[in-house]
Amino acid sequence: MHITNNQVKALHAPIGGDINNRGKLPQPPRSMPDNIVLNYEKPQARTILLSELIYAYKDCRSTSFNVPKYETMRNCANAFKYVLKKLEMSLELDTRYLGGRHPKSGLILPKHFLRNFPEGADRLKLSKSLFSRGMIEWYDEIGIETSHMANWQTMVVKQKSVKAFIPTNDINVIIEKCESVKHTKPIFYKAYLLAYGLGLRNSEMRRAKWSDLYEDIEGNKCIRIHKPKSGGDFQDRPCDPTFWDKVMEMRDFDDLILNCSQVLIRERFAQFLKEECGVSERFAVHLLRKYCGHRLMRSNGIYPASKALGHKDTKLTDQIYSGLPTISASKIA
Repeated sequence: MHITNNQVKALHAPIGGDINNRGKLPQPPRSMPDNIVLNYEKPQARTILLSELIYAYKDCRSTSFNVPKYETMRNCANAFKYVLKKLEMSLELDTRYLGGRHPKSGLILPKHFLRNFPEGADRLKLSKSLFSRGMIEWYDEIGIETSHMANWQTMVVKQKSVKAFIPTNDINVIIEKCESVKHTKPIFYKAYLLAYGLGLRNSEMRRAKWSDLYEDIEGNKCIRIHKPKSGGDFQDRPCDPTFWDKVMEMRDFDDLILNCSQVLIRERFAQFLKEECGVSERFAVHLLRKYCGHRLMRSNGIYPASKALGHKDTKLTDQIYSGLPTISASKIA
């Protein structure tokens, strides 16, 4: 077979084509689909009112990051309103004012707030949820100008130190009072079992269903928590068998374990703990969870207690519940 000169040149040509044209973009095709635009110019972002910013935050539908739950977003929005009120800023101002400085101190607004209202550090930290990286991307995606929000996004609020739990003998009075209302106030009694017995948080108690209680293949008594604070769709927690059985004794035909209004648990039960049981702490219902953690820590150790409480790791459990270790008495010969 005879090979022509052109065929020989083709065999010796570089595999990637002409070496002088490597790295250059090809010429655009003569026709493009209607839904694709070359040299696209993004429309100019718009400045909106602070009230509209709050609405855009609570209406976030992004799929590129984990959007907070609605209850969390509502709390963060209320905290942001509190900060704005302390800064004497109206919701009718536009978002450009977020990038300004306070005339009295010359500081950026979040830093001025923190200096003059240090007791509001927790609310400022909640407010930063409106300016997280994911939210900033969401605002940009829907055409909101975000250049004035940089100070709020980068402002660092010092992490509040975890307070160690110090138990007292007051728990004996709480137990006695709660056990005494088993038949007269069954909702309060079941709330006490879920909080002190199983270590559930207030919101977890209100979502708990009878179907969430189960025994695993090894006979362990467990409860499944949906949408836990630590993240994920659900979390399986081991339970104290004694209190798990006590809860099951109260089982009825309702779907929810606490089939009642949110006010009854958050306010009425908390009022019962303060007035009838002598609890002086602000978060009276959550105090029962603290006593549960202390009991589990002392009787089972740090790892089982951490799992039962739904902590991400044992570090938080250790910071809150370790306290002073019990030292055994020495034997003197």
